[in-house]
Amino acid sequence: MTGGRDDGFVLLETLVAFLVLAVGLTAAIGAVSQATLAVRGAGEASRAADLAREVATVEMRALTGSDATMGEFDNGGAWRLVSRELPDGGAIPLLAVTIEVRPAGATRAYRFESFALGAAP
Repeated sequence: MTGGRDDGFVLLETLVAFLVLAVGLTAAIGAVSQATLAVRGAGEASRAADLAREVATVEMRALTGSDATMGEFDNGGAWRLVSRELPDGGAIPLLAVTIEVRPAGATRAYRFESFALGAAP
């Protein structure tokens, strides 16, 4: 037959085990939450990069010098392209290009910077 002391010790062990389990589950839920936010942010940044590539493909053909243009996407996002001629003195202008994109439903705007050759004068 078991004594009363052993019954109390088993109850204490069970409570400690539940406490350890609760701490572990809390940490696991926090990690899954952070991973979900990271995946969502990466998807949004990828979508912004695709949209910026689309803007660059269409709009950069007409760049001749320092200029700024803005527009909206069909699905509600917006973009802004700014080009600035760099003083290199060549026959064909070298442009510093910045494209800012805010996809529809995005939490922030994304900025992409590059260089391009302008149209010959």
